[in-house]
Amino acid sequence: GELRAQRLEGRVVDLRVVGGDLVGDRDGQRHARIGMVGGGLPADGGAERGEELDGLAYLPRIIAKTRAKLRGELDPDLMFSCGGDRSFLARHGDINSADFLRHVWAAKDNDQAIADFVHESMSD
Repeated sequence: GELRAQRLEGRVVDLRVVGGDLVGDRDGQRHARIGMVGGGLPADGGAERGEELDGLAYLPRIIAKTRAKLRGELDPDLMFSCGGDRSFLARHGDINSADFLRHVWAAKDNDQAIADFVHESMSD
């Protein structure tokens, strides 16, 4: 599949996977399987808030939440791009949530590629 973003006045307003295997039907919408690795994210968010990856606290948690969001498996009690997510992204290069989502999708199960993206964003 291909990840497509719809923009309005320069801001991403919709992000979808187009093509690929469509699986299941949830709330009247078809969801695309995009080949991410790993199980569902528990209601507590999976990775602990204090965990680090490549010196970046909170990165394992936001990666786990993002992958669950991409798979359509994010617990309904959790929110992708919540205040904690937005705060992390703002402090680490002012990364747009949709851009982070796209980079996680492209990296598949390569956590180091995501960490490298965050570090590169901080140096821009």
